[in-house]
Amino acid sequence: KENPSPMLIEEFLDINKEYGIIGYSDPQKVVLPGIVELLDGGHGGHKGVSAFGRVNDFRLNEALKPKIKQMLKHIQLTGMFNIDFVEANGKWYFVELNVRYAAYGYAVCRAGVNLPAFQIYGMLSRDDSELPTQVKNGFCYVNEKVAFDDVMGGYRSWKSYCYLVKKADGCMIKNE
Repeated sequence: KENPSPMLIEEFLDINKEYGIIGYSDPQKVVLPGIVELLDGGHGGHKGVSAFGRVNDFRLNEALKPKIKQMLKHIQLTGMFNIDFVEANGKWYFVELNVRYAAYGYAVCRAGVNLPAFQIYGMLSRDDSELPTQVKNGFCYVNEKVAFDDVMGGYRSWKSYCYLVKKADGCMIKNE
């Protein structure tokens, strides 16, 4: 109190899991399709980016949805965004709000909710009431770019890469 400093000291958390929520907000609505669970992260230059994850509905943490809606309405955010959370000691902690479409947003699209369509419909003043707003629960994805760069950097074996691609319901790059 007596010696203001530019340094911020935070509690150290032993993180159990990381989550991301991607959505769209405008003055009329907030679209929150689900919670992305980051199950396998990248290394090196991709540290903190998911190589493999699962898209879940809000049953994973139902109390979070109204709080996020309230925050977005309060700050009057218009556009796409993603919010990162970590779970530690049985609690969820807010990490950051990014005003951009995160890479795992395409996994949400593959799981049934096309958030860029909400942005486009809003810009064109079109009715978006027919667009789906709920994800297919449990959709697993692989970000091949992150996983392959891990192979090239020596952080992951080729066998591990192939295993991730095989167990995913969908890929971020390969799409028939």
